[in-house]
Amino acid sequence: MKIKSILGHLYVQVLIGVGLGILVGALWPDLGSSLKPLGDGFVKLVKFMIAPIVFCTIVSGITSLTDTKKVGPTLLRSLGLFYALTAVALAIGLGAVMLFQPGAGMHINPAHLDTSVASKYTSQLPSGNPVDFVMSIIPSSFVGAFADGEVLPVLVIALLCGFAFSRLGAPGQLALNVVNSFNKLLFVVFGFLMKVAPIGAFGPWRSRSASTELIRSATSAC
Repeated sequence: MKIKSILGHLYVQVLIGVGLGILVGALWPDLGSSLKPLGDGFVKLVKFMIAPIVFCTIVSGITSLTDTKKVGPTLLRSLGLFYALTAVALAIGLGAVMLFQPGAGMHINPAHLDTSVASKYTSQLPSGNPVDFVMSIIPSSFVGAFADGEVLPVLVIALLCGFAFSRLGAPGQLALNVVNSFNKLLFVVFGFLMKVAPIGAFGPWRSRSASTELIRSATSAC
């Protein structure tokens, strides 16, 4: 009974999925690679939920404050916490790289690697120009920000709508009720998606293991 209650926790199921994914990827890399869509599909399911959840949550949060002057300090604290956690994550990642040294001993010549694989990711990097960054967070259209899935433009729209609802008062209550109801709906749907999180965690590990196996085969052939 106790084991059943432990297995009922989502994080335990995710860890089991990760463990099984590593095992399958190590033993049957070809099978693991063919099942890669499981992980990709889960990531896509989560990504399409982010923009509407950010919008509804920010709007509901701003309108729930009786004093809108508290919004500024709250945002500053949130940004401070975000950057602090980002710094901690980067430090952990850097420490893991220095400790485990991934790729060491594989004797891969960077000059012989296919640059087209990395170019599709480097081309998506934002510009270091502050003006370009500010312009990038201004949405080109209201609906377009949600269609593109960019969080910062959606955040700008959410802040503007939140303050606008606070100014409207009673006339905007009907629309605000719709936003709050939609927010609850989104979290119910998100709860459904989290039930398949172990399957999503199970998928990507096998593709990584398969990729590692392919790299090892290529290097051994050289």
